[in-house]
This record gives sequence, C-alpha cells and structure tokens, in this order.
Amino acid sequence: SALAKRIGRVLVSTHDYQRAIDYYKSALRSSHSGPGRQALRYDLAELYFNLSKLPKAEKELEASISDFELDEDEAKNDERGVTGKRASNVSDLTAHVTALKLLAKVHQADDNS
Repeated sequence: SALAKRIGRVLVSTHDYQRAIDYYKSALRSSHSGPGRQALRYDLAELYFNLSKLPKAEKELEASISDFELDEDEAKNDERGVTGKRASNVSDLTAHVTALKLLAKVHQADDNS
C-alpha cells in the first residue's frame, strides 16, 4: 500500500484529481485493514477536503477512524497480539490523531459554508 499511496500522490501532484480519486478507491477495495488502508483513506479524504467535497471527506475519515478502533479492539482481544501491536502503537496513534484533526477541519469548513 506504500506504492499505492505514492501513485495516488503523484496523480494529485499532476492535478489529475479524478484519476487520483478513482485510484484511491480501487486501492481501498483491494487492501486489507491496517495502517496502510488507513493511510489511503486519509489521503483520499484530504483530496476530497482540498476539492471542497466535505461530505465525502467526512465519510472517508470516519471510516478510517472506525478501522483504527476495530484494529485496537482486535489487539485487546488477542493477548499475544497486544505486545506486537503496542510496538507500532505510536505511529498508529499519530495517524489516528492526524485523521481526527482533519475531521475537525472538515466540520469547521462545513460550518462556515
């Protein structure tokens, strides 16, 4: 999913926004849960936000946040997985907070429009 994220960002940097949206959606359909999927959702949400498609940005961010919470619940239920999960928790939490911050911006922009 690192490659998918890169390709999506290249499409955005060349201002090929619709192709970037289509690419992110396709990559999301073929990816599994986890940090890579959350990163793709975040990038898609950020693109929607920058294009002022606020409801779509909100939907992707809420799905990303939900994915994170499900991953955390799975780690809590699997005692063996908790130790391994905690090792990467800082980066997971950072991504989660970043998504929450963008969601706050989306809500603020929606209130101002």
